[in-house]
Amino acid sequence: MGNGNLFSTLLLVFSSLAASGGCHRDRDYCRGDRCECHGRSDCDISCQLPGCAVDCSSADFCGVACGDGCELDCNDLQSCESTCGDDCALTCSSATTCDFVCGDNCDLRCHDVSRCEASVGAGSQVECARLSSCDVECAGACSVSCNGVASCDVSCKGLGFVRCDEGGQLRCATQC
Repeated sequence: MGNGNLFSTLLLVFSSLAASGGCHRDRDYCRGDRCECHGRSDCDISCQLPGCAVDCSSADFCGVACGDGCELDCNDLQSCESTCGDDCALTCSSATTCDFVCGDNCDLRCHDVSRCEASVGAGSQVECARLSSCDVECAGACSVSCNGVASCDVSCKGLGFVRCDEGGQLRCATQC
């Protein structure tokens, strides 16, 4: 192939990529350990860097997978789903559904949502406020507070853990 034909072919390929959004920059939500997705129908974010900070808002769906020390803020959307490692801080507000799976020592907050579901590891804290349903499964010792919640349920997994209800604070412990 001559240089003229090669140049013409490359020009055609790059023109086609530019017209179709070939690099899909609209899907590249992360810059290092900071990720943002706003005003889209679906936000799928994966950030496995330690301490990743994710902000997702004004979307129909936000799905986030992140590693240890992740910070997530889901706000003003239909559904937020997240899986993360240990020591994460996850917040979901003004949403229909929040669904979190987190390792040990996590801090989860759901407020002003219809339904919050969480599966957390030992040493985690969950706060549910102003919602219809809060369902939490703890794998080890954890604490759950429910304020202004129509239905609050905590199940304890792990050998010897029981559910304790102490003045509106639910927790999983080896004894009450």
